[in-house]
Amino acid sequence: RISASSAISAVRSFLTRTISERSTTLALLAFCALAVFGTWPVAATLGSRIPHDPGDPVLNIWILWWNAQVTPLTDAWWNAPMMWPMPGSMALSEHLLGLSLVATPLQLAGVNAIAAYNVCLLLTYALSGFFAFLLGRRLTGSTFAGVCAGLAFGFSPYRASQLAHIQVLSSQWMPLALLGLHAYLASGARRWLVVFGVAWVLLALSNG
Repeated sequence: RISASSAISAVRSFLTRTISERSTTLALLAFCALAVFGTWPVAATLGSRIPHDPGDPVLNIWILWWNAQVTPLTDAWWNAPMMWPMPGSMALSEHLLGLSLVATPLQLAGVNAIAAYNVCLLLTYALSGFFAFLLGRRLTGSTFAGVCAGLAFGFSPYRASQLAHIQVLSSQWMPLALLGLHAYLASGARRWLVVFGVAWVLLALSNG
């Protein structure tokens, strides 16, 4: 027979988990909305408008396009059609392979290079805020503190000063890596080590 205290504990656990999952979903949606609002009108002109200036953003759009044309890290990829006749020219540039995990499938699906770049840009804001929210909430136990952490990390003035450098904006993997590390140290569950390792690698591949 199940005791009353066990039943109450089970109900409380279920409600706590449900509320946590709901707040997590709402936080993700809110940070996505903030990313659209904070970078407007990028979302309204995904395939035609280049944020900031026609300097580094154009270079990064081209790099993401190149990553979708040739298999990365092959000889053909390293010998990109730039700085001719020097071989291995991609070694002198950011390669943005971490961002290409999003940009390449989009381009293969028919999205143009500018739109793929802009989607990546929007995701750097949304995911930076969301992952910082998850980290802040875990460390403090407070959803409000998590929201504050997400706003501070994902939408700080520093990010506005780096709008032309998507590789710098792509810092969303940092709080996720720290989340995985803290969770592993607290629980010992190896899945959190996988989260830490994957996030660390993606951060390195996004800004080399």
